[in-house]
Amino acid sequence: MSLSPEAQLMRRFLVWTSIALSSAELLVFILWLLYGTRTALAMLVVIPVGGLLSLSYAYRLAGQNRVDAAVFVTSALIWTVALIAGAARGGGLLSVAALLALAPVVMGVAYSSRIAILRIILISVAVCAAASVLNTFDNLMPTQITEASIRRVEGIVATVFVALFSFSLWHTASRLRESLAQMQESNRALAESERSLERKVEERTRRLQDELQVAAQYVRSLLPPPITDDRGVSVHWIYEPSTALGGDAFTYLRLDSEHDALALLDVCGHGVGAALHGVAAIQALRSQRLPGIDLRDPARVVAAMNEAFPMEEHGDLFFSLWYGVLDRSSRTLHYVSAGHPPALLIEQDEWGTPRVQELKTDGPLIGILPGVSYQSAKVQLGSDCELIVFSDGAYELPQPSGGMLPWPDFVGAVAKGPAGHPLRPSEILDFARQKMGRQRLDDDFSVVNVSFRSAA
Repeated sequence: MSLSPEAQLMRRFLVWTSIALSSAELLVFILWLLYGTRTALAMLVVIPVGGLLSLSYAYRLAGQNRVDAAVFVTSALIWTVALIAGAARGGGLLSVAALLALAPVVMGVAYSSRIAILRIILISVAVCAAASVLNTFDNLMPTQITEASIRRVEGIVATVFVALFSFSLWHTASRLRESLAQMQESNRALAESERSLERKVEERTRRLQDELQVAAQYVRSLLPPPITDDRGVSVHWIYEPSTALGGDAFTYLRLDSEHDALALLDVCGHGVGAALHGVAAIQALRSQRLPGIDLRDPARVVAAMNEAFPMEEHGDLFFSLWYGVLDRSSRTLHYVSAGHPPALLIEQDEWGTPRVQELKTDGPLIGILPGVSYQSAKVQLGSDCELIVFSDGAYELPQPSGGMLPWPDFVGAVAKGPAGHPLRPSEILDFARQKMGRQRLDDDFSVVNVSFRSAA
């Protein structure tokens, strides 16, 4: 096992401490031979049993990189001996040294590196050990050795200890100043990094918003222009996505001189993915890119769209679709709704009462199931009527009091507005906002209004 720098330092200290204790053992033995004191005899037993065994155990711990445990064992041994010896003399240098030795340790733990902490601990332990040895010899020696000599030696040890203690405090303060300076520099660098990051985020956000605006303008450019009057047919619409890009799309196109088509789809979801999917789907109809499909047959058109846009191949996106074809010569409207809300065909009788037909057929959403057959339906148009096709964002309106706007309430409001005629697309948007109690919509909002009048 490779030893850490702290473990290597600890083992060196323990070796020298063991040598010092062995030397003390030899001196005690000599004093016992010379003076035969009972204290020296007791020390001959205590030093090898208590001291050397403890140090050998600490050496073994350091060899396992358990430096903290080795320091604890050594410190406990030396400080215990120092405190006992100091108490035997009524306090004095040893008690003070043992207590003061804790101060640099505490400060070192707070502000120094681990190797510096260990050095401070070992210095403190060494001072206590030296004081303890002197005190022990003082107890072992006979009275012939003067008390003044011992006091001079203790003064030297105290001076050394104070110097070491002062050095440790100075070292700790220096490390503290360096740490504070490094912390301040790190804080300045961090603040500058944060400001730089904020600028980058703001720049990227601005670019993204600009790109979204360009994309939104592109989507709007694909929407067909309103038609004021084309042989008795007028078309008006409103398109209000809930975000910059929405999943609604619609188109109407001339198939031949007698047939016109209208399509409105609503992709499940919002944002860029839904918008791209909706544009791709509506462009397939606009450019008539459904090979072998007669766009005058709504059932075949919707079935072909279902095969062309399976959700497995388009990021699990699917959509609802309402598709209708107007036969101008017979004034007949053929239509299919694939999971889409009913379109409303509104006529007024001779008393001005609106009559509403909900134009809907059965059929799943586009892209959910392959191989689905759709059935179309047809309706005969009167001389004066209006067709309103919309996405679910037009009528799924959460109320401020809770719950959703009931479908009959929506149909009744659209069929006959305050002026007595069906609501125009912009008026339906105002109605939705008024019912929700706010301007911002929860879902994409698309409404296409087709007015059929008798050709002059």
